[in-house]
Order: sequence, then C-alpha cells, then structure tokens
Amino acid sequence: MNKEYRDIEVKTFALNIFKILTFCLVVSLLICSGLFFYKLNRINFNNLIDKKIQDIIIEQKELMLDIEKPSVYTNFDISGKRLSSLNVKSVDLIQTLQGRDKITDEQSIKLEKSLDDLKKYITDFNALLGISFSDFKSFNVIYSQVKLMEIKQGVLEFVFTSNVDLTMLNEYVKEIEHLILEKDNLIKENNENIFKLQGSNDKKNINKIDDYIYKNDILDNEKMFLLLSKKLLLGVKQLRLQKEKIVNFKDFINTIEIIRDDIIKSSERLQKTKEQLILVYLVIFISLIFVLGVYFKFNYELNLLLQILYKAFLNSPIQQVLINRKNNVVTPDFVNDNFSFNSFILTEQSDDTKKTQAINFYDSLSNIIDISDNKGFDFGTLVEENHNNIQLYDENSVVSRRDTRYFSVFRKVIDRNYELINKVDVTKKILQIRDYRTKLYNMQTKLDTDSLTGLLSLQALQDRELKNDRANKNNIFLYLKIDNFNDFRLNYSTILIDEIIKVFANSLKNALNIKDNDEVLKSIDIYHLHIDEFCIVYKNQDEAIKAAELIQKHFTINSYGVDNFSLGKKNKFELKISSGVELKDLELNIGISSDRDIRKSNQEIINRLAQAMLASYETIRTKEPYCIYKEGLNIEKQHVEQQKIVSRIRHALDNDKIFVVCQGVHNSLTRDISYYEVLVRIRGENNEIIYPSTFLDVARKVGLYKDIQEVVINKVFDLIDIYPNENFSINLANSDITNKETNKLFRRRLEKCSRPEALCVEILESESIDKYDDLSNFLEFISFYGCKIAIDDFGSGYSNFYRLLKIKFDYLKIDGSIIESLIVDENARTVLETLVSFAHKQGYEVVAEFVKNQEILKIVQDYGIEKAQGYELSKPEEPHNIFV
Repeated sequence: MNKEYRDIEVKTFALNIFKILTFCLVVSLLICSGLFFYKLNRINFNNLIDKKIQDIIIEQKELMLDIEKPSVYTNFDISGKRLSSLNVKSVDLIQTLQGRDKITDEQSIKLEKSLDDLKKYITDFNALLGISFSDFKSFNVIYSQVKLMEIKQGVLEFVFTSNVDLTMLNEYVKEIEHLILEKDNLIKENNENIFKLQGSNDKKNINKIDDYIYKNDILDNEKMFLLLSKKLLLGVKQLRLQKEKIVNFKDFINTIEIIRDDIIKSSERLQKTKEQLILVYLVIFISLIFVLGVYFKFNYELNLLLQILYKAFLNSPIQQVLINRKNNVVTPDFVNDNFSFNSFILTEQSDDTKKTQAINFYDSLSNIIDISDNKGFDFGTLVEENHNNIQLYDENSVVSRRDTRYFSVFRKVIDRNYELINKVDVTKKILQIRDYRTKLYNMQTKLDTDSLTGLLSLQALQDRELKNDRANKNNIFLYLKIDNFNDFRLNYSTILIDEIIKVFANSLKNALNIKDNDEVLKSIDIYHLHIDEFCIVYKNQDEAIKAAELIQKHFTINSYGVDNFSLGKKNKFELKISSGVELKDLELNIGISSDRDIRKSNQEIINRLAQAMLASYETIRTKEPYCIYKEGLNIEKQHVEQQKIVSRIRHALDNDKIFVVCQGVHNSLTRDISYYEVLVRIRGENNEIIYPSTFLDVARKVGLYKDIQEVVINKVFDLIDIYPNENFSINLANSDITNKETNKLFRRRLEKCSRPEALCVEILESESIDKYDDLSNFLEFISFYGCKIAIDDFGSGYSNFYRLLKIKFDYLKIDGSIIESLIVDENARTVLETLVSFAHKQGYEVVAEFVKNQEILKIVQDYGIEKAQGYELSKPEEPHNIFV
C-alpha cells in the first residue's frame, strides 16, 4: 500500500497547492477587473477631453472665419459671442484637466495667457470694426453727392475685399491725399478769384462769383468724400493689420493641440493596456477553469484512494490502528483484525479489547517516543515488545528474551485530526542483521589477524593507524626487517620460510614481554606486514627507542650471549628452526618514524610507515642499530631522485618516447652478425637519451616496468615483420613471464608473428627464478613456435645448475662482469673456463658479453666461445640507422 500512501500525500499536497493557485487566480481576476475599469474610465475621460478640445478648435476656426470676412460683412456681435463661448469652453477645459492632474501648471498658465491675448486681440479688432463701420455709414451718406466714380470704385474694392493688399492700399491712400491737395488748391484759387471780384458790381463778375461759389461747393463735397475715403481706407488698413495679428497668433491653438496630442497618446496607451488586460483576463480565467477542473479531479481521486485504503486497512496483514486525536483526546476509531499488543494471546479478541490494546500501545509508545516529532516517526521507529512492555530497539544488546519481538512503527498523518499507525513485525530481519553482524565481526577479526604468525595484519594497521579520519595521527611507527632475507627465500622452501617467520615473530613477542620490561612496552600490538617485515606502534619516540634497543639486545644475547652484545651498532643474531635449520649472522634493519605525516607537495605525502621504512634502509648504510627518521636522509635523497626518474618514465610512456636500439651478436671469429639484441632506451624531455641502468630498477619498484616491457615487446615483433632478413632477441625477466598481462601480450603477438623462428628469447638469470614450472611451460610454448632460447647474465650469482639442466636452451650468455675481468683477474678466467665447459657439455652455444676491446676478444676466441657482443664489434644503434 506504499504507492497508495504516497499518492494520498501527493494528491493532498497537490490539492493544497491548487487551493493556493485558485485563490491567487481569483485575486488576479479581481485585480485585472479593477485595472480594466480604471483604464476604461481614463479612456472615457480622455475621450471627453478630446471632444471638448475639438469643440474649442471648431469654435476658434469659426471665429477666425468671421474675422477673415470683409470688414463690411463682419458682425462684431457674432464674433463677440463666439469669443465669449470660446472663453467659457477654454476655462471649462482647464478646470477639468486640473481636476484630474492632466495638465501641468506651466501648460495651464500658458493656455490662460494665450486665451487672454486672443481675447484682447479680438476686442481691439471689434473696436476698430465699430469705428470702421461708422466711417462707412458716413461714406455712404455723401457717396451719391459726388461724381468721383473711379475713387468710389477703388474705395469699395478695398472695403469689400477680404484679403487687402496693404501696399496697394497705401499707394491708393497717397493718391487720395494728392487729390485732396488738388481740391484744396482749387478751392483756394476760387476763393482768391471771389475775393478779387467781390468789389465789382458788374453783373458778369457777380455771375462769375456765383459760379466760383458753386464750384467750391462741389469741390468741398468732393474733398469731404475724399477725406472720408481716406479715413475709411486707413480703418480698413488697421483692421487688416489686426486680422493678421489674430490670424498669426498661434499660441492658443498650439497649446490646445499639444494638450490634445498628449491626450490622444495617453488614450492609445490606455487602449493597448486595456487590450492586454483583456488577454491576461482571458488567460487567468482559462487557467482558473483548468485549475478548478484538476482540483475536482484530484479531489475525486483522493476520495477513491481513501476508500481503497479503508478497505485495505480492514484487510491489511500489517497491524494497523487509526487514531483520532480530535480535541487532544486519543481514540482508536478503527483497529484491524491483525492488531495485537500482546504476543502471547492466541485467542480471537473482541473489537473493544483490540481498541483498549491500541490505546495502551499508543500510550506506551508516547512514553518512549516524542510523537509530536514527525520527522523520525514518519520514517519508522524500531521498538522491542515483550509481555505488554515496549522499549526502543537497542542494536548493541546482545542478549534478548525468546519472547521478544521487534516491530517497525510508522505513522501517516491523514489530516489534522487523524493519523494511521502501522506496526510491522521485523523480528526475522533483526535476527538476520544480528547474525550478519556476528559474521562481519568474525570476518573483520580474521582480516585483522595474520594467519601465519597470529599477530595483527597489515589491514589492521591501515584501519587503525593510517586512515585519515583516525585521531591517533601522532603515534610513532617502529619498522623492522631482516636484512637480505630474500637470499634465504631462494634457497629454502616456502614451508621452511613460513617456519622461520613464525620463530622470528615469537621471538619478537618474547623480546617485548620480558618480565622486567616496562609495562608500556608489553601492552603494545605487533603488526606483521609482509614476510619478514614487522611494525610496532608507540605513543611517543622514547618508547620506540627503548623498544628498538630492547629488541636488538634480546636477539643478540639469546643467540650469542651477553658478551657479544655491543651498544651503538648493529648486532648479529641467529634463528634455530625445529627442523634443525640454523640461520646465522642475521641482522635487523630498524627504523623509527617522526610523530606526523610529512607533506612534500600537493601530490606527495610521506606517511609515518613510509618514514620508518626509509629510516630502516638507512641503517644498511650506517650500520647503526636503528635510525630515527628526519628529513634529508640519504635514502630520502635517493627517493627524491627516484621520483624524478618516475616522472621521466611517465612522460616517456605518455608521449611515445620509449624506443629501442639494436646491438649485434657476432660470430667471434668471422664477426658475422647472427642476430640483434633489442635494448630499450628513453628519450627525455630535452631529447637526451636515458639508459636502462638509470630507470629500469626504479620502474620495477613503482610498477611501471610492465608498461615499458609491453612497449618493447610490441616493437620487437614489429621489427621482425619490417625486416624479413634479420633476427632479433628480447630480454624477458621472470616477472615478465609470471605477469599475466605481459605473458598474454607476448603469446598473442607470437601467435600472429610472420617469422617466430627469427626471435630469440633471453631469460635473465640475474633475477631469481622462483617459479620454474611457469618458466618451463612458457619456454615449451615459445619452442613450439621455433623461437631460440638464451640464458642471459649467466654466472651472476643466482644460478641453480640443477634446475637449469631441466630446461633446454640454445645460447648461454656469460655475465659481462666476468668477461670484463678476464684481463686482470685469473679467477675470472677460471670461472669462465668452468662455465664454457659446462655449456659445451650441455650442447649450448656460448655468448660473451661486454667485449669492449681486441684483447678481450682474443681471450674469448681462445676459450672457444662461439659468439661475442660488445663495443669492439658493434655499438647499439637505432634500427633505421642499421637497416638501410
């Protein structure tokens, strides 16, 4: 039912999320609605403002049309009314805009000022219009009394023209002024004539006077008409100039247009926002419908799940009880048939009894668990139940009663008032876990104990002392090793070697457990690391030094007596084995570490075990009874140099800098080349050549020798395929043959080789051969393919003639140290004579190495050695320099 529980939790959580989403969506809808109506109200207000501005613009345009009419047609009453209407509408607009903060103070002041200026211009225009209209009436009174038709026509043209040309009007006024002057002159001339004729009673003169008087009357009327025409035209000019002022006055209408542009832009933005709000409203509304749909779906599914759980609850094999904690009163609403709080009542119980047991169980549970803490309880709490008693499970408890049962108690909170308690019987699993722990403890004990000596193992040392999380990081390590023990391994069987190690381990324990010894020295643990390597851990360096001196003294005195023990130097000792074997003149290499691991670099840390080992190697050189590690030891300098060599080897492997050279193995008499020995070299970062004597031993120590040898194997077989007329040899150590990966590579390349008979395999006799069966099988395999076999470095000290006789060889290569000494050492000649005699009797061809001059070559020839190799005959060269 875990899936159903999980689904209920998920759906309950989802329903709460959907409730929150629904609330958020409803609030969003209300906010969108409010914003929508707010934006709509602003749009309506802007439309109202725009209508008012349009009315003002229309009113202003009609006013301008009235003003631009010819003066005689202009009705200053109508223009006054339009001006008043324009003023009222403009003031109303300003007040409306100010009420909604839609106009700035600067715009308001500018609009009011421009309106006042416009009113002043129009008022002045109306005043001029009134004067002009009065002048026009006077002009009309005398219009019919004069006969100046051209003047009449010209004046009327200017009066009735809407767009008066001021230049022509000024010229016409000058012309009228000239006529007025002429009339004045004529009147003056007539008056002078009248004055001359007034004294005469001559009838003719009287008639002339009357005639002059009549002319003057006509001239006066014409002059008056001309004066009125001039005045009327000047009024028309002033009206025209005032019209131009009014027409050219754009401040008012420009300010109105700016305000209108702002209103229009604002309306456009509001309209766009309104459309976006409608879109958002629709999205939110659709989302709300979707969320409500999912909410009701989940609610329906939750009800179905609760029904399923209720049915499952009644029939569940798990002990279950549904607790109602409403009003902080614990009531078991339901208890399924499997529930029990007494493991020993086998009869069927009533529902009331089960509910009583459920209450007792819940009360007992609340006494040992904080049931208000949901965190641990929800994920299961292990309890022990025994005769109606309940307690938390104690994993460290070893002994338990037979009637004890173990349960995992879970709680699922259904809602605020209900919680489901599950009680799962895990007795079988708990007992299995305890059984596993016992087995694990026994296994760990076995790993921590060395099966040969009964001492603690290397694994125990790593777990207890060398892990980074250990608190005892300042303990002192004492490391001891039997000097040159590998020599014994070559000469004794594995069973006897094990017996030797047992005897030594017991003697070591006895050395530290002598009755008079310091109790601190007795209470320590001894670790057997590997064959003849042991380690002891102390709290401080003084204890380690005492132990080192005690061990040296114990082994020496027990072997040769107290008189043969000397302080301050290595002492020899012996071991006697039960089989009667005695090992004499043994020495111990003892090293003591510092009190902390030393970091040399980010990548290199010399831990305390490594320090003690380095210090023990130092005693081989100094012959001191023990050595305390300190930075700068000679052996450590060697270690630094070794690390440099390791770095160069790794660089060569990573960058294809490993290459081979070939040195000929010649017929000692004819100097013809029988085959080429393939030798390995490394090309350094600066293109310098690094020789095997520098890097091979280091490579063996750090585990890189296998990688180098695999490169050489591939290159040798490549040479056989590339140069079909030449023969080659390869050096293989015992470790190459016993290494599965190297052995497998060699066999694979040999099986695919086009000329396996062109290969000679030189077995390094200078290395110990401890698995002759593996060697014999390997040599049989390569012999099957026709390969030649040679023993290299024969006579170097590891030879076991008896075992060699069991293996068939083709060549026996005499160790170079013997060949080099032939000139100066008579013993070397004796050894050589013995080895050559042995080889020839066995049917082997002999090869002399290190033939570096003619004198050595002559001796080699004298001893009947068939083949020779050395600088006298040829030097090692890269293949492309030899085979052209």
